[in-house]
Amino acid sequence: METIENIDKIHEDFIVKIGKSNKDFNQKLYEYILENLDNGKIPKGDFLATLEKEIRQILSNSGYVQLINQFLGNGDLIKKDLVKLYGESKVKSIFDKSERYKFFLNLNEDNLKGTGVNENVVKNIANKIRVGAFTDVGLTAIKEIVKNTSKVLPRYVNQVSYDTLGQITGSLQADIFEKFKPKKGRYVGSLIETSRPICSHLIKMGNPISREQLTKVLDKYCPKGKPDLVLGRGMIEGTNIDNFSINKGGYQCRHIWIWIIEK
Repeated sequence: METIENIDKIHEDFIVKIGKSNKDFNQKLYEYILENLDNGKIPKGDFLATLEKEIRQILSNSGYVQLINQFLGNGDLIKKDLVKLYGESKVKSIFDKSERYKFFLNLNEDNLKGTGVNENVVKNIANKIRVGAFTDVGLTAIKEIVKNTSKVLPRYVNQVSYDTLGQITGSLQADIFEKFKPKKGRYVGSLIETSRPICSHLIKMGNPISREQLTKVLDKYCPKGKPDLVLGRGMIEGTNIDNFSINKGGYQCRHIWIWIIEK
C-alpha cells in the first residue's frame, strides 16, 4: 500500500509543484496587467469584462491544469494499491463499478479545474484587480494587488487537494464496508500538535480497531452524527460508521481508515 500510506508525501510533492506553477502564474498575471495599462492605470470596460477568461488562460499557461491532471491520476494508483491489498478477484469489479469513487473523483476535478477554482481563485483574484481599476490605483498599488493574490491559489489548492486523496481512498473503503461488512480496520497516519481529539484517540488505541470499538468511539465523539463540542472538534456533521472512511476526523484530516477483510 505504498501509494496510500504515502499520501502525505504525494500531497507535499504536489504542493511544491503548485508553488512553482503559482510563482510563474503570478509573474505572467503581473505582465498581462502591465501590457494593458491605460495611462498607468488598470483599464475598465472590455479589459475587466474578459478578465476572468484571461486569468484562466494564464493559469493554464503556467502548467496548472497539467499538474491537476497528474494529481488526479493518483486516484487510479490508490485503486490499484487497494486491489493489490484485497486481491483482484474480491474487489476489482466492485471498484470499477463504484459510483462513490466516480462521484468524488468528478467532484474534486470540478473543485480543482472547474467551478471550485473559478469561484474561489479566478473570481477572487479578478475582483481584487477590479477594485484596483475602480479606485484608479497607480503602479505601486498594482504591484501590491498582484502580490496579495499570490497566496489565493496555493491556499485553496492545498485544502482541496488533501481532502481529494482522502475522499477517493475513503469512497473505496465505503464500498468495502457495504459489500463485506468487515469487523475491524486500521487507522493509519501520524499525530501532530493540531491533530483532532478523535484522531489522537484512535491512533493511541493502536490497530486493529474493531467495528464495535469504532462505533463506541463515534457514539462518544460524534453522537448521532452531531460532533461533541469538545471531543468532536473539527469533525464533519453526520459522520457515522457508514461514512467514517470518507469523513474521518474532518476536512484536511491527515489519516486514512482501511477496513480489514477476513480471509
